[in-house]
Amino acid sequence: MIYKRTGKLLKKVDKLARRLYIARGKLYAARNAYHQARATRGVDPLIVATALRGIPLTRRMLGDMYQSSADGDLAKILKELESLKEKLKASYFYLYVAVESILQRILRDLSESTKQVDVEAKIEIVDRAYSSMVELRSRIDYMLRSEQR
Repeated sequence: MIYKRTGKLLKKVDKLARRLYIARGKLYAARNAYHQARATRGVDPLIVATALRGIPLTRRMLGDMYQSSADGDLAKILKELESLKEKLKASYFYLYVAVESILQRILRDLSESTKQVDVEAKIEIVDRAYSSMVELRSRIDYMLRSEQR
């Protein structure tokens, strides 16, 4: 069996949920940086502060870095979820059947988010995926607890 103790399965799902939560936070930071860039159309104090340290950095560039980092995290999460899906299918088929629809929803949302360019739309999609991830975790926990009885 892939997961000898069922606690490892829950830890894996928790780790993925935490990484998705961090990617979500990066998208919110990118959105805030883009809004601040629009608000300061003239001289951005961030450019001056970073130029004094060596490399001038605009808020738009900062938002792009956050969004790029979040995109990388989302791609890794998508890949790991697909791997988890295959492992569940092979080792815990009864559990896979119980959570298949939730897994499909998360995978669909994450693959849609990787194609999305607009940060607002991406945040909405990732929020949906995160709430589905929480639902997935609780469903797996419930199924494993009922198995132990």
